[in-house]
Formats: sequence, structure tokens, C-alpha cells
Amino acid sequence: MPHTHPAYPEEVGRLGQTCQEIDAKIGKLERQEMDLYQVAQFKGMDLDSLRSVAGHPYFMRLRLRYEDGSVKDVCLGEGVHDIPLSDTYICGIGSPLRQQIQHRQVREVEIVADSGAVRTAYQLLRRQLKIEQRTITALSDVMPLADGEGTEQETTDVFAQLGQEYLVDQLGREASAKARSILATISERQDELMSWPTDRLLVVNGVAGSGKTAIAYHRIPSMLHKERVGSREINEKKIAVFVPNSFLLGYLKQLLPRAGVNNVFQTTLEDWAKRVVNQGERRIRQLGDETAKIIFDPKSDVSEKQAAIAKAGMRGRQEMQMVLRHLLADHLTRQLADLSANLPRTGSSTGKCGPEDLTATGQAAPVLQLSLASVRELVEQWRGEPAEADWKSLRANLQTEVNRLIKKALPKEVALLAEREGQDPAVWISEVKGLTQRLGQLVEGLLPTTGAWETYLLLVSDEQKVSAAASRIFTGPALKVATEALHRTPKPVGEDGTRPFEPTDVTELPLVLALKILLEGVRPNDAALRDRFGSSGQFDYLVLDEGQDLSPLQYALLRRYTPAGRAAIFGDLRQGIHRYRGIGSWDVVCQTFGTGEDEVEELTQTFRTTQEITALGNFVLERVAPNALKAEAVPRPGSPVHFVRYSTKNHLLPLLTHEVRRLQREGAKNIGIVTRSPAEASNLYERVSKSKTAFKVDSRTKDFEDYAGGVAIVPISVAKGLEFDAAIVVNADVDHYNPAMPYDGSLLYTCVTRGLHHLTLFALNEFTPLLGEIPSPEAGKCPISGLEITDKGFHKPPTHAAGRTRRKGQERGPGANQDGMVRTYDGRFDSMPSYEGDGSRDNPWYDR
Repeated sequence: MPHTHPAYPEEVGRLGQTCQEIDAKIGKLERQEMDLYQVAQFKGMDLDSLRSVAGHPYFMRLRLRYEDGSVKDVCLGEGVHDIPLSDTYICGIGSPLRQQIQHRQVREVEIVADSGAVRTAYQLLRRQLKIEQRTITALSDVMPLADGEGTEQETTDVFAQLGQEYLVDQLGREASAKARSILATISERQDELMSWPTDRLLVVNGVAGSGKTAIAYHRIPSMLHKERVGSREINEKKIAVFVPNSFLLGYLKQLLPRAGVNNVFQTTLEDWAKRVVNQGERRIRQLGDETAKIIFDPKSDVSEKQAAIAKAGMRGRQEMQMVLRHLLADHLTRQLADLSANLPRTGSSTGKCGPEDLTATGQAAPVLQLSLASVRELVEQWRGEPAEADWKSLRANLQTEVNRLIKKALPKEVALLAEREGQDPAVWISEVKGLTQRLGQLVEGLLPTTGAWETYLLLVSDEQKVSAAASRIFTGPALKVATEALHRTPKPVGEDGTRPFEPTDVTELPLVLALKILLEGVRPNDAALRDRFGSSGQFDYLVLDEGQDLSPLQYALLRRYTPAGRAAIFGDLRQGIHRYRGIGSWDVVCQTFGTGEDEVEELTQTFRTTQEITALGNFVLERVAPNALKAEAVPRPGSPVHFVRYSTKNHLLPLLTHEVRRLQREGAKNIGIVTRSPAEASNLYERVSKSKTAFKVDSRTKDFEDYAGGVAIVPISVAKGLEFDAAIVVNADVDHYNPAMPYDGSLLYTCVTRGLHHLTLFALNEFTPLLGEIPSPEAGKCPISGLEITDKGFHKPPTHAAGRTRRKGQERGPGANQDGMVRTYDGRFDSMPSYEGDGSRDNPWYDR
């Protein structure tokens, strides 16, 4: 408890004084009592950002003694701006001073001032504090108060150890229902990436739990700090942050306001794309994912899954932009056929001859023909132009050429025909006028005016036309896949003439966005986006999480809205939840967004999981990606990984209930039950909700929209990016995670890395071979536990040649012993159990 620290009363007093000064500054800002000089001293801090950090002003306090003997207290805070106070100075996230001293666990440090001058300071004290709502809840010295000079040996043996103990202690705490700041425990490597130059592309490929998302969010207040180079070129409201789903967005959204950043645009990429595209009555609303339905369905065979993956991958290729361009050009060309009109001939009593008179005289009616070859030639030229040349520019050129035809070519053709036929052109005024009107309306009627989605449905409705356009880019099997990926048969119009709703697949949305840009340019159709980003919709800076799940096409489209180098992209190629529509290499990102000197930054240390969970994750990863970098765990041992095997489906719910309650007894508050597919999660949620004996589940997770703590049942596509005290992976069998599908291995790897402290896997009959032999008696493997349940509910510990098993009549289940467990050890281990039963003697599914 904080009060056990001898300096606790002193720190409470200091915190109170700090909060009083901050409140006084807030009051002055509210009353506008500050002059320009005083405002300048705030380093650009505004009222909202100051209020945001008032409840947790700092997380570390240092006492520095400089060469001239002066002593100064410096605090490190989580806010975007520095806060100068009477007795101390609070450094913001992006403060160069914070970055220089936070990771220097030595007594003597060199500090470089803005002017370039170097000062030497002696650290008298480094004290970590956890402050919430102006209350100190944790207090620890990572460099105890000292008056004399410290030695290098002292630094190595004492300070580093204290820092490591503090880190392990912080990582061992319970998970939060919302994302937490990592600034107090941030590593020097993470800090380096957080402070990356704003004009250079940052691509981070990090293992599960390496802090990628936290770095992404902490980078924003860091780069907005007044003293950061390039900060004045970035407008806070023009920073765009894209996360994979609304569930994760709710989990993360409080991080920026906590740092005093309140006006950053945060959403999902799909939501932004719909707002850019949508206009008129026929809009893209709810998105489906037919590919996911197929590959997540255990009944789908490998060939079906591979075909679905190929189709989704094709939709995400950059070349599809050119296919859409050819589709549009072909559509325009077909509508630009030469024009003709039958003209009357003079000579009858009425001055004109009708068709019946011409038949009688044997004379054919004159035909006025007007070639549109010059108009079609403009379309052909546009077909091969760069992507920046959109329909608007082509339409302007077409209209200019049509106007030329009306003013020059048409009168010339009329005159030539009149001379050839010996007719007075004046009698053709009505017909020529009609042809002129057709020409004038020609360009306007080439495409629907209802928007990109309507035009997309029109262009892809004919399979032969789609194939013809795709054949300009693809050949062989790729052509077949491209045709299948684009073509969709429209639903028939209703009897009352109304057009039915056409669902949009999530893999089609980038194609529609590409067509929108092709038709209208980058200008967003959503007025709110134009108000925020300007008429062109351009971001000042882009932050993208889970970047491995975006397609090359999506990156090409995002580049149209983002300056070169002004992006930070985070992900893990090993955790491709949507690998079927994602990238296989970061090269495409560097080529699209980079400035020529770009490298992928790797993070291999995980701060999330225990050593046991990390070891199992690496074991799975080795099966699917032997050459991939493996995670390095912080030295934090925990409970063995648990495996529960059952043989009848109706056993799952009581076993799951027992496991949830066991984990809750062990202190797990936030528990994630992770399924492979959304359908399985919804199914299980309904079963649990209807049961009178099962555990309670957070009802807000039903539609995967929000999470406020407790037990959640979520698919892995939603759980990605989240962390729980305990993770339970259901259906970890070969039907759900097939070794023949590398994609399945990535999913399983992601599943098993969601738990901070506990991990349990359930399987019907047999576990997937991706988990190896369960339990494994091999030396050096991570400690795992096994629990086998037969139809009769018999509890059987595994037998090892070098180990021992429970004897007949021996107490069974952890409820049988006071220490809560029965262990069977592999004889080669002294302290690492290869089996740990976790039943209650009162549970009917355990051997009684």
C-alpha cells in the first residue's frame, strides 16, 4: 500500500500543491486573466488539455543536482504539453527533457538544452508514482534518495534491478477494461519509435503484446509537443487514426483525451471510406464479409477456403484500379457510337417527302451521319493515363470536343450533305436541332448521377464485360479469379419498380472507393469530413493500427489522402486476422508511403503475457512461420497453460462455467472467451445468456460494440488488440485451426496471446496439431496442464513415462487439497508441472 512508503506523506503534500497550482492556472485561463507572455509560458497548452491531465499530473518525480550545485525537481507527465510550476517542472510526453532522462538509470546524466549546450546533472532521486483522481495509489523508488556519488556497479546491480522489479510488478497487475497509458513503463526502444520524426514513414512490425497500439496512441501527443520539430506543420484535428473495429475503438478512445489531446479524428477505415463515398439515396450501409463466413465455417473444406481467399485477395490488388478504369472506359466507348439522323427531301406538294412518297419515287431519305471517333479517342487516351486523371477531367475534355462538333463538325456535315443531295439545308432545321440537343446531352448521360456505388453496380453487372476489362491486365487463372472477384449479378427490380437493397462486402468497399476517386476525385462527400480536413480531405498525419490487414489497394487509396512520409503504421504480419485481404510484406507500404529511406522497425519483446503463454505462442508460430521473429518475454512466470478436452458438445457450457469461476477465484476480473468466428461468439453468448447456472457475461459485448469489463465472448477479429486477465480459447481443434491453412495458424497465434496472466484452451475430442502433443512431456517445453473429460465425466491426468499418475483412491481435483490443486510432474522438472488439474469436487463433470 502507498502509505507504507516513508515518503508517502511528503508526496501527498507535493501532489496537493501541484494540483492547487494547476487549478489556479485553469481558473486564470477560464477567466482569461493571462496576458500573452503568461500564455506563452504554457508552451501552447489550452484549457481542455490542462483539464485533462489535472487528475494525474505526473507518473515520475526526479530530483536533479546540476554542476553549479543547484537542485531542481522535474516530473514526467502523460500530457501533451509541459507545465511549469513554482517548485517543479512537469515535462510532457514529447518533451526532449523527458526523453533524455526517463531511461537513464545512472546517477550522472548529460542533458542537452535547446541551444545545444550540454549540462551534467546528478540524479538524487527517481520515484515512480501512480496517480488517479489526484490520489497516489502506488509509490516506488527505482533510484533511492542519495547524497553521494553512485558507482557504475551500483547502477548495474541496484537501479536496473529496481527498474525491472517495478516493470514486472506493473505488468503483473490486472487488465483494464480500457486501454491504459504505458508511459510509466515504456522501454527506451518504444520511446524511440514514439518520438520518430514526423516527416519519415514509421512502420512497426511487433509481436503480440509489444505495445504497438500504445506506441501509436502515445506518438500523437508526443509529436504535437511544441518543442518537437515539425509540430507546427501538423494540425491536431487533421490527424487521422484508423483502428480495425468499433470495439477496439471504444477500448482505446480515452487514451488521447487523457493526454490532453481532444480533437483527433478516430474511427475505423470502413466508416471513413463509407463517408467519403456515400451520396444520394442509394448508400453503402452495413458491410458483410462473405470471405470470413467461408473460412471461419468449419464445414468449409480447404479448397473452398482457398478459393475464397484468392477472390478476396484479388479485390485488394492495386491492379484492380486499372481494371475499374478499363471497365469505365469500355462503358463510355459503347455509348459513344456515331450519331445519324434521317432527313426529309424536298419536292412534294408539301415541300417534303414522307417515307411512302420516297418508296413511290424510288428515292431514299438523306442520312446525316456524325462521327464521334474524336470523342472515343479521348476516352482511349484517358484509359492509359495515371490514376490522378479522373472522370471529371475526362468529362471536361469530352464536353469540349462535343462543343467543337456542335459548332464546327455538324454544320460542315450538313452543308456537305445538302450539296451532295442538292437540297436546301434550311428544311432540315428541326432535325439538325434535335441532333444538336442529343449531342449536348451526350456527356451528361454517360454515367448515373447517383454516386459511385450505383455506378459500380452498373459496371460489374455483366460478366462478359467484366472479363473483357480484366483481360487487359490479367491472363490465365488470374483472369478467372479477377472476373469472379468483380462480377456480381444484380437483384431483380421489384414488381412495384423499386430497386432492392444491394449488400456490400467489406472487400468490395475499397473497389467502390477507388471508383469514387476515379469518378469524382478525392473530395469527400461527407460535409463533416470536408469541414475537418478541407475540401480535398487531406490528412496532415495518418496513424494506422493493424496495418497487416489492409490490402495493397487500400494503401494506394490512403496515399491519395496522405503526404509522403506522414504516416505511422503498426501491425504484425504474424497476426493477420484478415490475411485473406491483407499484405504479405511491408514492402508495399514502404513503396507507397515512403520517401526512399524507409525501414521496417521490429519489436520482439512482449510486455503482455507470462513466460508460459509466450512460450506457447512461439510454439504455434514456429509451426506456421518458422522464419518469423519470436517473442521475447519479460521474466514474469505465471500459471501453466490449461487444456480442456471434452467429447460431447453439451459438456462445453458446464466446463466453461467451471473454468470461468476458477479464474475468477484466482483474481481474474476481465476474462475474454475467444471464438474463431462472430457466428460462434453470438451462438455461445445466447447459450450462456439463457442458462440459469452459467456465468454472467457483459451484455454490451453482444453486438461487439463496447466492453466495460467482466466476462466477454468475442470473435478473434474483435479480440485482436485487446488484452484480458485471462483468455479462454474455445474450439481449438483441427476443424477450426487446420495445419494445412497457414491462415489458421495466424489466427490461433493471435488467440493464445490475448491473456495477460492465464490461458485456457478447449477442444472437442482432439486439439489441433498446431498445439503439438498435449500435454507435452518434452524437456524445455512450456509447462502445460491437461484435463480430459469423457462422456461419463471421468477426470484423467495424462501419463508420462518419466512421471507419475494419480493412484486409485487418491484425492481428485484441486478442491480435494487445501492448496487447491493436484499436480503430476514430469520427472525431469523440479518445479514446472506438466499437469495441473483444476476441478472442484462438487462439479458433476469431474470424477467423484
